Amino acid sequence: QALQSNSGEIELRRDLANLFAKLRNPDAAIQVLTYTLSPAATVQHDQDEDNIIQLAASSSLDQLIADVQTLLLLADILLSTENASESPIDPMMTLQRALILQRIILDKVRQTHSSADVSEQRKFMASICKRCARLAKKRGDYEFALDNFQAALQHDAIDAPGQVELARFHLDIRRDIDACEQLCASALRVDTNYSPAMALAAELLSLRHDYAAATSKFRQLVINDPTDYKALAWLIDLLRRAGKLDDAPRLILISERQDPRAASHAGLNFCKGKLAQYQNDIVLAVNSYNLARKDAVFGVSALLALIEIYVNTDGDRFAAKAHDDEDDDDDDDDQGNEDSTYHQAYVSADALRVANALNNEISQFEHLIDPATTLRVKIVRAKLLLAKLEDKRNNCDQAMQMLIDILDEQKDYIPALLGMAQAFLIDGQHTKAKNALKRLTKLPFSHDFADDLEHGYLLLADMYVNKNKFDLAEDLCNRCLKFNLSCGRAWETMGHIREKEASYKDAAEMYEKAWLLEHETSAPIGFKLAFNYLKAKRFVEAIDICNKILLLYPDYPKIRHEILESAINALRP
Repeated sequence: QALQSNSGEIELRRDLANLFAKLRNPDAAIQVLTYTLSPAATVQHDQDEDNIIQLAASSSLDQLIADVQTLLLLADILLSTENASESPIDPMMTLQRALILQRIILDKVRQTHSSADVSEQRKFMASICKRCARLAKKRGDYEFALDNFQAALQHDAIDAPGQVELARFHLDIRRDIDACEQLCASALRVDTNYSPAMALAAELLSLRHDYAAATSKFRQLVINDPTDYKALAWLIDLLRRAGKLDDAPRLILISERQDPRAASHAGLNFCKGKLAQYQNDIVLAVNSYNLARKDAVFGVSALLALIEIYVNTDGDRFAAKAHDDEDDDDDDDDQGNEDSTYHQAYVSADALRVANALNNEISQFEHLIDPATTLRVKIVRAKLLLAKLEDKRNNCDQAMQMLIDILDEQKDYIPALLGMAQAFLIDGQHTKAKNALKRLTKLPFSHDFADDLEHGYLLLADMYVNKNKFDLAEDLCNRCLKFNLSCGRAWETMGHIREKEASYKDAAEMYEKAWLLEHETSAPIGFKLAFNYLKAKRFVEAIDICNKILLLYPDYPKIRHEILESAINALRP
């Protein structure tokens, strides 16, 4: 009714378009917005820039500014419904039209307005360039994305967020660490305390394997602002990779003391969950992640971490906590069957039910999830299918198809390659699994996929061990330790190699390091350590480890009879 009385009211039409968009009626929203556009702003395929400039000559400055704002809102609606809407209007074409009109606005403002107004319009021009770049990046048009990121900085050279965004593009897409480093340094000159720039600088240091310097930078971030929980989460991860996870509890305590309400903050609880997960304290990890899973910022990450715990998709880290894994406790001399290269940990029906419920919760965050997280969600959903025991073949095929679709979009997406290898192993296709893992090991290290790479290295190392290719397996373990000094599984695998070589003293030393890195809570590793202490005639140490395991897991199989009693008998005169 309001529009009928004043059909030219642009603000009112924008409000109505927003309402239609919220009601999931994009076609109506697009129709309302396109009605307000001047001829120069109408998106058509057959108009070049010269024609647009001619049409815009007769429009006032206010009309052009209104057109640009309308086009940007139209682009937002088109992007939010790009797959669902059948509108022939392309979001990129809409943004490019806005860019052309903004260039005309800038020329007009230069002639009649102050330098402050010109500066404001240049910043707005830069923001449109960045939007074009982000969309081009999402579509895989990286050259066009780079051109627009660079154009944005030409219009606003001291835009620290823009510099960091281009730096991230150089790092993630072009793998140009030097260019990334230069832009990051430039952003820090603009704003020495700009957290994303400091975080990226720390990441660059970690990529150069300078974990000490990276950790120092994140410490500075957390000290400057103990409530910067994103930085704290990064720091916990780096401390783990630097082998200094014991420093993390003190930092969490500092954050708790900084804010009296910190105990209920989702960010702090997420950090507590991450630390507990790394310390193998699964109960505390689950409780902490549950307190973070409803949050708009940390919720998706907490949900994904919870699903990983319940489904036990890495097949090793949490198995001892959740279930009795007898296969891991068998004498390691019987490694002749290649099926043992991949042990799919048992997932109880209750655990799978909880994981599926958590997966359903992710849908409430879909409008907030970025493309990278969307891919990660797809990976977790594929692994949920792999965890189901009933109708395994059909679920495995579905999971493989999901992973293939992801690899069609990004051929070297590391989590998908790892998922394919795991699916092939479950399906009994060991050669294909090994090929997928070899392909994964040839990719450059990425902090974003560090855990996936680590799992891939170790899975392939297990396969090499079972083929008695110990040198290749140990090289992969050393690669894991190069990027993560807290990788207990790498030491465990090398202990397994020494054990197969009947070098029980060396095996015990390897298992001891794995046992300490698992905070003396992993029963399978403890069993192997006690067994090799027994073989190395270190009976007192074997008894000590057995008692620690039985204190945590009183009914843990075989350890009392096969190791504890044997060690006690060996000490008797």
